[in-house]
Amino acid sequence: MWSRKEAETIRRALQGWQQQGELTPEQVQRLEQGLEERRFDWLKLARYSFYVAVASLVLAVASVLVDQRVIDWITAMFNAPVLARALALTLLGIGLLAVGLWRRGDGARPYQVEALFLGSVLAFSGALAYLGDYLHPDSDSWRWYLLAATLLYLLMGLTLRSLLIWGIALLSLMLWLCVHSVEVAGWEGLWFGMNLPLRLALLGGLIALAGQAMEGRAPALAPLTRHFGWLSVLGFLWLVSIFGNHGNWDHWADVPQWQLWPWALGAMLVCLGAIWAGIRWSIPALRLYGLLFLILHLYSRYFEQLWDSLHKGVLFAIAGLGFWLLGTQAERIWSRQRDNTEGL
Repeated sequence: MWSRKEAETIRRALQGWQQQGELTPEQVQRLEQGLEERRFDWLKLARYSFYVAVASLVLAVASVLVDQRVIDWITAMFNAPVLARALALTLLGIGLLAVGLWRRGDGARPYQVEALFLGSVLAFSGALAYLGDYLHPDSDSWRWYLLAATLLYLLMGLTLRSLLIWGIALLSLMLWLCVHSVEVAGWEGLWFGMNLPLRLALLGGLIALAGQAMEGRAPALAPLTRHFGWLSVLGFLWLVSIFGNHGNWDHWADVPQWQLWPWALGAMLVCLGAIWAGIRWSIPALRLYGLLFLILHLYSRYFEQLWDSLHKGVLFAIAGLGFWLLGTQAERIWSRQRDNTEGL
């Protein structure tokens, strides 16, 4: 089954091969008869239906909450012992997980399954929070509960092969490193000689390497892991190119601009390395990320060097002209690729 757009692309390709003598008219006719168009995208309808369903449920909950009887029931539930609330949420999470696995069996409800898995994750998170409240931890111990939740998400993502849960796990891992290192070193302190953007960039690099290693064992999760790692490395290195490896804001404000150039140069070299690797191993996404962040670096250096010395109108006019030229060139490349595709 093909969508209408896909079927049209195939027909144009068949006509092009016929004009080049690669196929006979009879072969083209036979192949075109085998094209079966998908008249309606039911999967897209399912996705948007779940979006509307979630919004409707939120409105339903908001409407029900104005009922005094419901308010009294919720109050009684939250006045229950903390351990009972943790147990109730655990049972709810297990139930949602079981229903999700059952629905996944027929393979026909991917968005419903992901929604059930997400509900299970939220229920387990609430149970863990209530368990922590029951054990009365001090403020410094909450980072270990966050680590426990992160490990739970990682385990669930790997076991269920769920992209949604795996993405939440990677974000939680970033958050845990941020919270843990700030608890140890403070917001303006260096942790193992690194400020916050630099340590997050290092974690992003480790995640990218993990994504590469997962290709054979968890191929469904490997692409998301690599993309998350690449974007984390390039994004946080861009912040490092602006702030250097300084944690103290006052110290950073007093540092001459030229002392930050080694960090900016190193970050731009990483972008060039990403572009080279994307070309060398035919990875379009990595090549695109490297190019976009290299452009962002160049414009960042442009504003850094000329913000005080150039009139703001001229500054933004030059920046706008540069983006105009960049957009024109990108449009020209896109038009050339489209013409080449249609000429097949």
